[in-house]
Amino acid sequence: MQFAFLGPLTIKSGSSTLSCSGPRNRSLIAALLLDANRTVSIDRLIDVAWDHPPETARQQVQNRIGRLRALLGRTPGQGIRSTGGGYLLEVREEQVDGLRFRRLCAEAEQARRLGELDRAAERLHSGLDLWQGSAFQDIDSLTLRGDAIGWEEARLNAVESLVDVEFSRHRHNSIMIDLHHWVQRYPYHEGLHCRLAEALHARSRTGEALHVLQQLSARLTRELGIDACAAVQSLQRHLGRKPDLDEPAQVPGAVRRASPGTMRVRRSSLPAVPTA
Repeated sequence: MQFAFLGPLTIKSGSSTLSCSGPRNRSLIAALLLDANRTVSIDRLIDVAWDHPPETARQQVQNRIGRLRALLGRTPGQGIRSTGGGYLLEVREEQVDGLRFRRLCAEAEQARRLGELDRAAERLHSGLDLWQGSAFQDIDSLTLRGDAIGWEEARLNAVESLVDVEFSRHRHNSIMIDLHHWVQRYPYHEGLHCRLAEALHARSRTGEALHVLQQLSARLTRELGIDACAAVQSLQRHLGRKPDLDEPAQVPGAVRRASPGTMRVRRSSLPAVPTA
């Protein structure tokens, strides 16, 4: 059995996709996955399934969990089981994409601390490849939206870490396509825009680099009513000045030292969590 929630909620048994119909059933599975291998109280499950619970909510949760238990089946060490105060979904780490993502990010961070940048990059690439959309993107539950945003923040942290690692490895070119994708996904993230501009400038595409920063500055002013941060403005000035043929192509030291994570990230740079 394989579970995925870094995108649409899917459950697979071998090559077959199991049908978990009904928004409340899907919300219940999502809640159990979020706290995999830990007890989820019935009160929590009620809040997840209903914005305004009916009087029969507790009985309905019990009935729905019974049907979900039958859908998933029961093998030793797997499946949904009752506990003292609720229900628990027993799974192994490799069965859930979110758990694998979290482990890969932890391994990447450990590798970075040890100076093993190749290993860190491989782990981060593998973790980000697990994403097939926004977290819980087809789950319509107000209670779970905060959890979904937390997973999106973890994804952004992984993106920032990967960019830092790849720039440390001087692999600007290899991450160029990803940077183009990420600045579209996080349109107000100044650090990622600066990194894309640096990468373009390193490939003698300074006009495109300036265009990226000019678009960012205009968007921040037009949509958020604020100016770009000092590092963005400094990089714009540097790229816009007449080049000295005797001077090697460089970016300002303040920008080179500023990783995406240390520059301003607008809260609105995180994508909205779609509802089903």
